[in-house]
Amino acid sequence: MTSKRVSRYFEGKNLDEIFHEDEKKRYEFILSHGMSLFVILILLSITFTGCLSKQTVGYNDTQYNSLLKRVKAFDESVDFKAFRLSYTETSYYKPYDTETTNLRNAMIKAFNNKQYDTALKNAQSILNKNYIDIDSHLVSQAIYKEMNNSDKSDFHGFVAAGLVKSILDSGDGKSPETAYLVIDVREEYVIMWDLGFKLERQFLMETNNHSYDKMDVIKPETGETAVLYFNVDIPLKWYIKYIKQIGSINQTP
Repeated sequence: MTSKRVSRYFEGKNLDEIFHEDEKKRYEFILSHGMSLFVILILLSITFTGCLSKQTVGYNDTQYNSLLKRVKAFDESVDFKAFRLSYTETSYYKPYDTETTNLRNAMIKAFNNKQYDTALKNAQSILNKNYIDIDSHLVSQAIYKEMNNSDKSDFHGFVAAGLVKSILDSGDGKSPETAYLVIDVREEYVIMWDLGFKLERQFLMETNNHSYDKMDVIKPETGETAVLYFNVDIPLKWYIKYIKQIGSINQTP
């Protein structure tokens, strides 16, 4: 993947808009499924200040940490789907963390301004807690290529490609039944970009007890339109579980 292609992907990005629009859809969805407005307001006050607290039960970091060591060792036999899914079972997994979103915005702004040291610093801050973040690997790959550091560029390219392929291999995105399985909304935008599409409209839907993002997309170069489906069960279940935990904490005498 060339640095010019990565630059085109990040040019003009405003991840705050993407994040908050997705947040709005999740709130509307949860409200329609019976969650109390009181609990939603509690979550709003916490989420948008970037203060998602660390829960204390139900975590398993062992498998993720084991796979992480193999990824960092450039082990090409790593199952990247297992790597991504294992991350969702850890204490690190927070798919709606505004702190990460803010770091990503700063990283992309620095990258677009060719402030490569700052961009790398922000990328590393993200990867320190979320090594699944494809954007950070793409930025790192492109910058190290510009710096003629082929070892590090190849490494981050290897990780980014493995993560993207694991999503593409999970389905074809043409129907809810064959939707791409994602663990974070950002993965949806990376896949759309990888396929050459740009988002026009997004809908959150539920069918057969599963939740999906239905994306109306277009290829700017050709005008070709399509509909892509992404299974968002994992981040949405985390979200609802978190809301319930916050509600339980605040109802404790």
